[in-house]
Amino acid sequence: MIMKPIVSILFFLVFAGFQPHGLLPGFNCFFPMVYAHIFISGDDNSSFLTLLERIRVEALLINNTLYTNTTASQQHMLQLLDRIGDIGDSENEFNIKSLQFKNSTVNALLLANLVDEVLTNYGGSYGILPHIMLNMSYIAPDLYDKITKSSSIVDTNKYQTSKEYAKRANDLFDISLRAFGNKDNGHTMNKLGEGLADLKYSIYNKTAPIKVMEIVHMKIHPNLQTTFDLKLKQ
Repeated sequence: MIMKPIVSILFFLVFAGFQPHGLLPGFNCFFPMVYAHIFISGDDNSSFLTLLERIRVEALLINNTLYTNTTASQQHMLQLLDRIGDIGDSENEFNIKSLQFKNSTVNALLLANLVDEVLTNYGGSYGILPHIMLNMSYIAPDLYDKITKSSSIVDTNKYQTSKEYAKRANDLFDISLRAFGNKDNGHTMNKLGEGLADLKYSIYNKTAPIKVMEIVHMKIHPNLQTTFDLKLKQ
């Protein structure tokens, strides 16, 4: 019975009282590194926003399952506490400048991080390890077949988590990233939007993980890189 007020407080913090754009222009705090797995960034703001999104998603999942699946709700509560623990336990000092939260690169990297969350959680729902979902080389059918644990979902919680991240990735694109479109990047911006919509549709319809990998690695990542001039890790 004490879970509801806890969740309400978390929602207040994440949605009402702790909006990123209301932060001070600059401050130092401790957070773990959170970067999209293929892009280079020395920016702390995208990592900070990713941590907020992780807390936000877990809070949503708690509320979604609070009265229908107590076990799932408790698991998401534990995951949320772990997410909060990531903040408190980190030894990495980040310099956060909230005035840059509307920067195109910051938001593009945040989107890349959310897509990574979709990949790892969706793969996990089928029993597939994160490093496999994040590795483009495993798209090859002979490699993929050797590491696929199941042809159907075995972890409902991870599946529901992947759905929330897929929805949020599309919302972020429509709300924050569309505004950076221009005549030079308009084509790839539209292709990026199509890839994200395809990703959400595929997750919601429980498409085979290899197809989801193809959407991310062959449609989303290339267009995200081109549209926002992101640098790839070597």
